Amino acid sequence: MPFVYQCRLRFADTDASGRIHNAAIFRYFEAAEAEFLRAAGIPYSYLDTLGVKYPRVRVEADFTGPIVDDDLMDIAVRVEHLGSRSYTIAFSVEVSGVTRARGKIVICCMDPLTERSTKVPAALAEILKQHA
Repeated sequence: MPFVYQCRLRFADTDASGRIHNAAIFRYFEAAEAEFLRAAGIPYSYLDTLGVKYPRVRVEADFTGPIVDDDLMDIAVRVEHLGSRSYTIAFSVEVSGVTRARGKIVICCMDPLTERSTKVPAALAEILKQHA
């Protein structure tokens, strides 16, 4: 069963059409990701102590219906892929039980000194495996 993060769309994240601004969805995805990790017992404050950085190397979103100001969003989070040096988190956004958006974020683990990819830290990999 995926982790579900619930929040409301803020007016500041809407565009002239009154719907969620296309780029704003990624802030909600990242908030859901952070809460997913916190609920799994490894908040970003802990991950930051492992000597690895976590740049996003690919983001995507598909909108299948409107998300408007003050809509209550249920954002399901699941681990779609776990590689040796990167992982993919998938998101599905529902409003009133209807899917309105889907997306993915591919996260690479990076050595901050060399700025090259490095292995996913063991503690993180273990949690991600449990939710894959």
